[in-house]
Amino acid sequence: YEIGQGDWSSDVCSSDLFNPKTQRVMKTIETDDPAKDNVIAEHIRKGYRWDGQMLKPELVAIYKYKKPQA
Repeated sequence: YEIGQGDWSSDVCSSDLFNPKTQRVMKTIETDDPAKDNVIAEHIRKGYRWDGQMLKPELVAIYKYKKPQA
């Protein structure tokens, strides 16, 4: 196998929703808006693929819905 063969790419998900197959949560931010549950708040680090295989998942911060206490 020769260095330089294969296809690598940086991987940043274009969706606003968290995808556990390609992303890892590094930080959660509580929200009282249920529509924001599992929505990406911040992209912390790009992920990387080699020949279609995930080498490093993207690191993200997501919103987590927490029901307001009455």
